[in-house]
Amino acid sequence: MMDYLVDTNILIYYFADAIPPSELDKVEQIFKKSFNISIITKIEFLGWNKHTSKGYEFAKNFIDFANLIPLTDEIANKSIKIRKESKIKLTRCSYSCNCNM
Repeated sequence: MMDYLVDTNILIYYFADAIPPSELDKVEQIFKKSFNISIITKIEFLGWNKHTSKGYEFAKNFIDFANLIPLTDEIANKSIKIRKESKIKLTRCSYSCNCNM
């Protein structure tokens, strides 16, 4: 299995039971084998204003299982370069990103 960097939206969709049933097994396999998130995703997800108190506690515990990737100057510069060259928004992944950093 490839390594993935899980986007905030995937976590939100997962917690809202909004992952299409045909993709749910794949997402859960990613969580089991390659659950990587950036520090930005952690901030965005735990700061999401739709969490209930119970849901927030569950989300915090869930995030503890992720491999947390810190934001470094090297990663920021690489992201800037990719964004400038490809004209994409790095915060809006349609599924999950293949992380080769």
